[in-house]
Amino acid sequence: MANEDHEPLLLLSAGSGVTPMMSMLRDLSDRDAVNNVVFFHQCSTTDDIPFADELKLLENKHDHLTVMISLTQPSEDWEGLKGALVSLI
Repeated sequence: MANEDHEPLLLLSAGSGVTPMMSMLRDLSDRDAVNNVVFFHQCSTTDDIPFADELKLLENKHDHLTVMISLTQPSEDWEGLKGALVSLI
């Protein structure tokens, strides 16, 4: 997987689908090829956010990485994205 051409890349996941997305993000990071990447993951609560610490480190390391987490059951103090993606298929 390469992102050297700076084409936008969306790594979209929910549930256990986060595992292959993290693998791809780690590979890009290891090769210093995180260019115009959005990592979006949907889960229920803040306790369910996988790899939270690692995602923060990667986002701090790479200027061209945006990490977005959407919660379907957020607490009142959650200031991030809320709701679920709905499949129309």
